[in-house]
Amino acid sequence: MNKSSSSALEPLELIEFPTTNTIMIPLIETNDETEEIKRTQPRESLLKLEKFYENNIKNLFEEIIHHVLTSFDGFEKIFEDLKNKHRLVMYMRSELDNENNRIFTYRTEWIAPCEPEYLMGFINDYQEQLKLSDNKMEEYYPIKTFGLKNNFSIVYLKYKKVLTYSPRDFCYLKCSQLFDESRNIWIDCSKSISNELLPEYDDIERGNILLHGYYIEPICIEGQNFSKVRFYSQIDFKVSIPIFLSKTISVMEMKKYVGRCYERIELAMNEKKIFQ
Repeated sequence: MNKSSSSALEPLELIEFPTTNTIMIPLIETNDETEEIKRTQPRESLLKLEKFYENNIKNLFEEIIHHVLTSFDGFEKIFEDLKNKHRLVMYMRSELDNENNRIFTYRTEWIAPCEPEYLMGFINDYQEQLKLSDNKMEEYYPIKTFGLKNNFSIVYLKYKKVLTYSPRDFCYLKCSQLFDESRNIWIDCSKSISNELLPEYDDIERGNILLHGYYIEPICIEGQNFSKVRFYSQIDFKVSIPIFLSKTISVMEMKKYVGRCYERIELAMNEKKIFQ
């Protein structure tokens, strides 16, 4: 059964989704039956929908740049490993939202063994990311892809149940783009969207991606081409976790993820694999 509209997230935390085209979308499975939902609107309004997202993406790019390059207030360094080849460094900030829920924000920096464009392809390969999730992700796919370079996507992500916590899912807008061609800087950003195309369900908690993204630039280390990754993530998983536990879990998970990324990228490059 769909959740009532009273559970909708605050408009200031979301991009409102104008339902202006016809799409058939595979949804989650409930009671062993796969449901689909159809919204019929004038076909010509599709361009208006895409323009709406393009305008919002510009704002998100500015937010990502601000947070990864200049906004450091309130962050605590919770991990640093400069001796490892990926040179992972993590920062965390904790704050309360308007409803007195605790929101954790993470800033992470690490080195990837490839150039920015290759790394961006790897990040946007949904099957590769599913493999790296340590069996925590259950579903991860683009509902719709659009834009002149197919760099805009509406994405669905579902996490499996963990211990006593019910499954979590997200529906969000994602864009990857070459931001500065002269310096080969790439940006990937995501933000939750509120829409009727993918309704919430009683047995799955809908999380809120306030802002999530990468700022990736080339770097040369001992004559080799690498990427410096600056990662920013502010996500409300709709779960209460003590601060000390959040630090422990986030460091453990990020160390595993970055380590797997590094190894998988090295292997893929040796195999001359091309990520689409």
